[in-house]
Amino acid sequence: MYELEHGELETDLARQQGANGLFSGSGGDGIFYQARAELAVADYFFDHGWGAGLLHTAVDAAQVSHKSIWPLLAKAVRARLLPKRFNPIAEGGRSERTLVNTDVLRAAARNMEFDHPWFSREATRGVPPGVLWHVSTVSVPPAYYTSFGPETAPERTMPLLSQPLVEVCLRMPAYLLIRSGRDRAIARRAFASELPETTIKRTAKGRVDQYVRNIVDANLDFLREFLLDGLLVREGLLNRDNLELYLTKERSPADFQYSEILHEHLCVEAWLRRSLELATPTGQGVPPLTSPCESTS
Repeated sequence: MYELEHGELETDLARQQGANGLFSGSGGDGIFYQARAELAVADYFFDHGWGAGLLHTAVDAAQVSHKSIWPLLAKAVRARLLPKRFNPIAEGGRSERTLVNTDVLRAAARNMEFDHPWFSREATRGVPPGVLWHVSTVSVPPAYYTSFGPETAPERTMPLLSQPLVEVCLRMPAYLLIRSGRDRAIARRAFASELPETTIKRTAKGRVDQYVRNIVDANLDFLREFLLDGLLVREGLLNRDNLELYLTKERSPADFQYSEILHEHLCVEAWLRRSLELATPTGQGVPPLTSPCESTS
């Protein structure tokens, strides 16, 4: 979404200024540990066990996550005494997937080929959950190159994702990164003398939910025609009835599923159609797909 809205403007501005590069702050939330403060309590328990420091960390995490300290302490103890396999998707806190068919989700969960080797049982045994979450946030970097701009578009640089800085941040315990009940605590302290106090103390960020919903509403007819009778629905990957509920104007004004529709399903549908179009001889139509649900069960 950012690229579509800003890419052309940034390219034009760079051309006007004679600049051949752009700098971006992408990646900061991940390396500075912006989310999942509650996992830091488990990490402290992993490293130090019982003690006053555990309670202090629970208070810090409660302030950041706006949750009671008692569930956080209970979850930390369970994570240490009854460890379970780390699942980056489940830990992401995303809404339940209602648009993807249940059978597809189950088939994907059973298919070990989808497991990233960083998060296998062997690789994660004995590693605190906050560390694993921290690693997962930098495992998929943002896109460096524009998908829609010309080849002459200015080079994009993301200083926060430079290897030395990423490694320094990953060496810091999660409970240090939420010290004093503030997310990204170390980054705030590091740049306190360089930024306005209002920026350093800011704890809330804007959201794009309503903006995405506005885009869906503005393109509703196209989305309904393109997706409801598309390949993903035809092959049973998407639940048509649930998808149709979100492609009406009577739904809630903002919901994660709208981002899912635009960022995931619309893109995959377009990619599939274009790929099959290129692979199919003229006049033969689009061949039927093999359902991933069948191939992975």
